[in-house]
Amino acid sequence: MKNNSKTKVKIKKKLSSDITDVRRLKFLELYLTPGTKYFNNGYQSAIAAGFAKKTAENILNKFQWVSEGIKLIRGNSIETDALAEKSRKVLSDSLDSLDPKIAQDTAKFVSSHIDPDFTQKQEINVQFPEPIYGGKAKAEKDILDEV
Repeated sequence: MKNNSKTKVKIKKKLSSDITDVRRLKFLELYLTPGTKYFNNGYQSAIAAGFAKKTAENILNKFQWVSEGIKLIRGNSIETDALAEKSRKVLSDSLDSLDPKIAQDTAKFVSSHIDPDFTQKQEINVQFPEPIYGGKAKAEKDILDEV
């Protein structure tokens, strides 16, 4: 419990310089302090901080100050722009690869994610246990002999 108190004080100290509204500060303290019953529970943290039920239902998605407060405490491990740039470079390098298999696999991956008309055809190999429409099923050993 002592450790939670120290964490709570650190969180409050970091936030209080940027966030002056008492309810907002209380919400972020409750939501971000590990080990408390409100930790990572946006709705309950908002209710306990004094927000209305309707606000509490949408608090994590709706307000910029929530995102800023969370970033202030948890930090931003990788900036979005930097991550996007790295991804573009990896994709570009893969598409230009001297290994045709890598280039082809990358092209398939990209196409399948950006072009709704692109479908990768796959062979389905299903063995049915009984004959279909009066045909004769081959014995499993006969099928294995063919392969």
